[in-house]
Amino acid sequence: MTLKELREKNGLSLAGIAGIIGVSRQSVHQWECGASLPTLDKLPMLENAYGDGFIDALRETMKEHGRWNKE
Repeated sequence: MTLKELREKNGLSLAGIAGIIGVSRQSVHQWECGASLPTLDKLPMLENAYGDGFIDALRETMKEHGRWNKE
């Protein structure tokens, strides 16, 4: 499951996540499409916002977009 899939499963919008984290909706979209990665200081807030499975979803998103080189 990717970040987008997890967000949608939890009934959250891009704007909702952005508001919780204090970033733009575009930033959240870039994370979800693999164009950029969140900074380390955002990870605890993102984990709380996305809920269970966030780390796995982040990893899957990175793999899907060629940004993960570890197995």
